[in-house]
Amino acid sequence: MNFERVLQKVLWRLVTEGSVSYRRIKRSFGLDDDALEDVRRVLIGALHIATDLDGEFLASIDEIARRLRRDKVEIRDKVAEVGRACR
Repeated sequence: MNFERVLQKVLWRLVTEGSVSYRRIKRSFGLDDDALEDVRRVLIGALHIATDLDGEFLASIDEIARRLRRDKVEIRDKVAEVGRACR
């Protein structure tokens, strides 16, 4: 499988699953460390559509943004709940 096809398939996994482990990428596509690093550099550095999570996972920027928005809403709701309870 050529490099462009690997990028396409990894990107599809990011879109559909939100994140994928580096180990899974390596095993699924038979990549060595250098090839995996090339995938990371393109998706994180060149295209700015993914980020590294603890050196273990590649995560979609959109998924991270969704989680942050959800967490922000949950925190805001908890603060409002505490405020109402203190009245």
